Amino acid sequence: MSWQTLLISNPCKLSIKNGNILLRRLDDEDANIAISKYLLLLLKIRK
Repeated sequence: MSWQTLLISNPCKLSIKNGNILLRRLDDEDANIAISKYLLLLLKIRK
């Protein structure tokens, strides 16, 4: 099994639901992402 890296660079609200990451994006639809597919989660924070 290969692992992937997830980079989140746009503003959104993150939460965990049913073993998935729930991304609530401001200008787009919500997205569910399976945690088990990713080894690393990077969050790009703008100041």
